[in-house]
Amino acid sequence: MFKTTLTILILFVSGSLLCQEVTPVKDTRNSKPSPAPKPPAKIPPATNKQRIPLVNVRFVVDTLCALKINGSSYGEFGSGTPKVVALKPGPNYIEAVQPITGHLISDTIFLKPKQDYVHRIAFRVIMKPDPKPVGPKVVPIREAVTEDGTEAAKIVKEMLANMIEVPLDSFAMGEDKGPPDVVPAHPVKLSTFYINKYEVTQRQWELLMGSNPSENKCPECPVENITHDDATQFVNRVNTITKRKVRLPTEAEWEYAARKGGTPVDLKSTVWYNDNAKRKTQPVGKLAPNALGIYDLFGNVAEWCRDWYDPAYYKSSAYVNPFGPQDGREKVVRGGSFADGKSAFHPASRQRQSWFWKSKAIGMRLALD
Repeated sequence: MFKTTLTILILFVSGSLLCQEVTPVKDTRNSKPSPAPKPPAKIPPATNKQRIPLVNVRFVVDTLCALKINGSSYGEFGSGTPKVVALKPGPNYIEAVQPITGHLISDTIFLKPKQDYVHRIAFRVIMKPDPKPVGPKVVPIREAVTEDGTEAAKIVKEMLANMIEVPLDSFAMGEDKGPPDVVPAHPVKLSTFYINKYEVTQRQWELLMGSNPSENKCPECPVENITHDDATQFVNRVNTITKRKVRLPTEAEWEYAARKGGTPVDLKSTVWYNDNAKRKTQPVGKLAPNALGIYDLFGNVAEWCRDWYDPAYYKSSAYVNPFGPQDGREKVVRGGSFADGKSAFHPASRQRQSWFWKSKAIGMRLALD
């Protein structure tokens, strides 16, 4: 029975195997291996743009030039070193500035593909003295006072008689190296203006304003211990008596007067400072004037200027008659005082104070257009 059962089991298993589908085995002993499938080809994105070759433009100038093209700076170069720039065909906007005088030449050049260009920039054609402006007749200073016979009128006449004319000119304001607020040196052009040869005295202030705020009482010493607002009120009082409107000097006007007048060399003969002023203000006009005839521009008292203070203003200053930012928290003070040391007396040195600040070391000087 055991034999019969084993025979039936073998036949059953064999029958099951015979019923299955058998996959033939391929003989690979003499066949070559199949190549690896290729990756699908990359289809480039649909585009109509083609790379356009750039055009070389050779810029030639007749003097030092700072170049901008389409708003990007390409630095400075001179007449002996032309600059070659690769530009796209089509319109390109060119701005060329003469750094010292500030003259600007702007133009749009249209470039064709596969063609090099030479573009000439001629500054010397336009760098001529400006013609004398034609405008309304200016009232002579000696005829500007509207009142007559009063003490106030006499004081205003005295101040106007001491105005020094500073002719139209251009100069480099600031420095290329130094404290951050005096950098960079930049071209400035000033119209003709007048600046008083003396600082406003305590006698003049008291006769016009009715009181003397100064700490060191001395009629011919500069008025001090005044805020910027106090100085503005004094200006307004003077302007009620004169047709020629006085004002505080701008920072640019002050620096030009200082540079044109020359940096002090022999301080003790030209500047009241901490080594000779005996810790207080001194009568105006007692030391030697600068080359323009202005007294005490450095030392004695520092002087309020018209401008608001901005440490970064020189980076965006206007070229013609700059008068500082539109607003701010502090006003510019220039010139140093009797309390300062030698390092304070440089034409580019900037100081500032809140407009409501008072100090025995700050006073004022008048200017007018």
